[in-house]
This record gives sequence, structure tokens and C-alpha cells, in this order.
Amino acid sequence: MSNWAVKDLIKKIFQHKRDYNNRRKNKNKEQRQHQHQQEQQEQHQHHQNQQEKHQHQQRQQKQQEHHQNQQEKYQQEYEDSGKYLFKFIIFYYYYSQNLI
Repeated sequence: MSNWAVKDLIKKIFQHKRDYNNRRKNKNKEQRQHQHQQEQQEQHQHHQNQQEKHQHQQRQQKQQEHHQNQQEKYQQEYEDSGKYLFKFIIFYYYYSQNLI
């Protein structure tokens, strides 16, 4: 084999090795980018889920507060109506006995 053929063969081997390393490097880079993108999407989804959960909890709390306020309002109205009824009965009793 001539000297130039050996040099050419060595050159091709090194070129092949460089091409292989470059392909492997690019493939690894693409995998890291894909993994990073996927992690970002997962973080975004997690954040969005947390926001939705928080909003849901706030809505539930507002509903509970509204329900409690309604119950307190009805309880107060019930107590007030009882007081007025009691006052009316007393008034009627005194009126019927000609005490007023």
C-alpha cells in the first residue's frame, strides 16, 4: 500500500470518528433539550393544577361562608319572629284582660 493510500485511509478513519462523535453529541443535545422542555411542561402543568386547586378551595370557602351567613340570617329571623310572636301573645293577653 502506498504512502498516500495509508494517509488517505487514516484521514477517512478520523473523519468517520469525528462524524460519529458529532452525531452522538447532537443526539445527546436533542435528548437534553427534549427532556428540559418536558420538565418545563410538567412544571407548568403542576403550577396550573395548583392554581386551579387553590381557586376551587376559594370557591368552596366562599360557598361555605355564604351558606353559613344564610343560616345565621334565617336563625336570626326565626328568633326575631319568635320574639314578636311572644310579644304579640303577651299584648293580646293583656288586651283581652282589659289591662291595657
